[in-house]
Amino acid sequence: MAHFEVRFLKDVCNDTGHAGCVLQHVISLEAVDAGQARTEACALFCAHEKVGCWQDHADRVDIIEIERLQPPDRRHS
Repeated sequence: MAHFEVRFLKDVCNDTGHAGCVLQHVISLEAVDAGQARTEACALFCAHEKVGCWQDHADRVDIIEIERLQPPDRRHS
């Protein structure tokens, strides 16, 4: 399984009309692929925010696969 970081982002405008992006929530999880990570993270986000659809609180989802460093081989000669 791979490790993913799923970020929920909301596009906003400030009082001068300049666009920006606000990070709503980050979920780290292990999944078979990015599709499964997105599905599971969306369900977790909905439960956390108590909404039926993640798009009620975010505009987009970014999925990043995190490379995990392998622990050093500790076998002795």
